[in-house]
Amino acid sequence: MLEGISDAFVSLDFDWNISHVNGVTAAWGQFAAEAVIGQNLWEVFPVLRGSSLDEAYRRCMATRQPQSLEYYSPPVKRWFHVRVRPDFQGLSVFMTDITEKKQIADGEDQFRMMANAIPQLGWMANAEGWIHWYNDRWYEFTGTTLGEMQGWGWQKVHHPEYVERVIDFVKQSWPKKESWEYTFPLRGHDGQYRWFLTKAFPVQDSAGNILHWIGTNTDIHDQKQSADLLESKVAERTHELNQLNEHLQSANEELQQFNYIASHDLQEPLRKIKIFSERIKMQDFDKLSSGSQGALDRITMSVDRMSNLLRDLLAFSSADRESLFTRVNLNEIVTEIESDLEMLVAQKAAIVMKSDLPTIDAIPLQMRQLFYNLLNNAVKFATPERNPLVRIECAPLNQKKHQQWQLPANRAFVQLSVMDNGIGFEPEYADKIFELFKRLHNQQTYQGTGVGLALCKKVVENHQGRIWAESEYGRGAAFHVILPVK
Repeated sequence: MLEGISDAFVSLDFDWNISHVNGVTAAWGQFAAEAVIGQNLWEVFPVLRGSSLDEAYRRCMATRQPQSLEYYSPPVKRWFHVRVRPDFQGLSVFMTDITEKKQIADGEDQFRMMANAIPQLGWMANAEGWIHWYNDRWYEFTGTTLGEMQGWGWQKVHHPEYVERVIDFVKQSWPKKESWEYTFPLRGHDGQYRWFLTKAFPVQDSAGNILHWIGTNTDIHDQKQSADLLESKVAERTHELNQLNEHLQSANEELQQFNYIASHDLQEPLRKIKIFSERIKMQDFDKLSSGSQGALDRITMSVDRMSNLLRDLLAFSSADRESLFTRVNLNEIVTEIESDLEMLVAQKAAIVMKSDLPTIDAIPLQMRQLFYNLLNNAVKFATPERNPLVRIECAPLNQKKHQQWQLPANRAFVQLSVMDNGIGFEPEYADKIFELFKRLHNQQTYQGTGVGLALCKKVVENHQGRIWAESEYGRGAAFHVILPVK
């Protein structure tokens, strides 16, 4: 019978000699049973001297009263529940291995200590989800007692609109042996509900069986309100943006229609101007003075450029941006703009000097806008003390500036500079002058809308380039433009 039990068994005679050990004892101690039979207990196991087990043995032997205790054995590193009983030969000792239960119990004690120190609500349940312990935070928040809350009593502090969903969820979660989390509102002692995030973790034995569950409830009420408010605002803004997008689409369609009509209708008076100019040339050109003949030629050239500009405007409004890129000779663009600004250049007695400019992939209409505004400003913002001198220079972009502006390494760029000797501006305005409607001078001194340089920046950005300005007040200005060759 002693060999068939799961406990370790040792019998001792009145002289402390070992009279019997079973196989479980021998296996735990890693010795042969025959080797210790008849040996003195204290000589075979000197580690027992002075231990709590030594005291229990001697007390039982002296009083002939059963003794029971928990004992940790250093040699085998295990906990035992030891029961010592007197018998007619001496003592009978039964030892049950409780190491795993002891570890679990110690873990529960440590969890209880930890759970009472954390700000979250904490609890423990058995394998079936019957809650048998809550931490102090739970009672402080809910104002309840264990008698009210144990088992499934927690339903009393759940919001009635959510409790059925919570019950269904946990009933499905307990048997899965997996951690889970869920969010729901709990009622506080003041009657107000707050949102909590609950997390539950299973504690399992070595065989994978659930011994109990531990869980925490974290107050997320403020975060949830913020998230709900943010979600509401996002939904509201999304709705507004959708409406705005619809309005923009409608406005864009109307603008395209307007551009088409304007471009088409403006071509008609231009054709008439050109027809009558050509008629004057054919019938009365020889009767005109040389000055009038030159003016008539300029009228014809301006009409042609205006007609081309309207066609570009129409194409720009009806085509996607990529399809508008073509090979553009910047020398031709600047020459056309010099002709357009002929009157202003003559009035200011300005000199325009330019180096040879490259041919690049660009949108012709926007290149005209870019150089028109840069040249117009260079001549317009002249100082009364000297005649305007404008220089247009171009060079391949060097490697240092290529890296400085973080431009794609596999693309070639050119740097164009438009420099003048005009009034200039203070260096702190170098970035601000590209802002829409930004003016540094009043309308009476220098006319303008404050749109030109903002448009230049937009054109350069459309071409994936860079633009910046350098100046000192009274010493002229330089506008630098980086554009890709292709």
